[in-house]
Amino acid sequence: MPRLLSFLVFALLQAGAAEAAELSRQQFLEQFLIALQAKDAEKTGLLLQSNPTTAHETQQFLQKIKGEGENAQEARAIGELLGKLLEADKNSIPELDQLLAQGMKAARRSDYRTAQYLWEQGLSRARELDNSLYINQFINNLGVVYKNIGQYTKALEYYEQVLVFCQKQDDKKHEGDVLSNIGVVYRNLGQYAKSLEYYQQALTIAKLYNL
Repeated sequence: MPRLLSFLVFALLQAGAAEAAELSRQQFLEQFLIALQAKDAEKTGLLLQSNPTTAHETQQFLQKIKGEGENAQEARAIGELLGKLLEADKNSIPELDQLLAQGMKAARRSDYRTAQYLWEQGLSRARELDNSLYINQFINNLGVVYKNIGQYTKALEYYEQVLVFCQKQDDKKHEGDVLSNIGVVYRNLGQYAKSLEYYQQALTIAKLYNL
């Protein structure tokens, strides 16, 4: 990652990246890469929401980088990912994003009661709006809460719902994550054979799709 960052910063300087009311392209790119490496979806989302123009300009810049070297190829791949995130962000609902983020902050403090309350509010609202993406985000997060407070039957109930959704959407990345979470629950229940079954399914997906 450091070599790629140096490569991109140099390319940006050559392109004449300018300061603006938002973050500069260099600042945005540095923070975006850090958030990606940390797998911090909340930070990534905030960056996109706070810097829409810079994010779009950076995505275009990355996609136009030429060359067949490893850094150039990786830069274009990041540009493609950024484009997908920007497209997804167009369909975001600030009200629900806020409940997701607030619940995540509570969960990180191990305040699961607050997280559960916020995410149940979000789930109810998402159902009113009939937004399946948000519905499944909230259901998945509630599954995490129930797993962490030891209500394993309830956690499985929620995870199974998300698993069906991921399979319908052919979302292999999240399908693998959910299978792993189900494996954890069965392990905590002492059902090790069942746990291993789900871990193996998650591993198969990871190997097949290079996740």
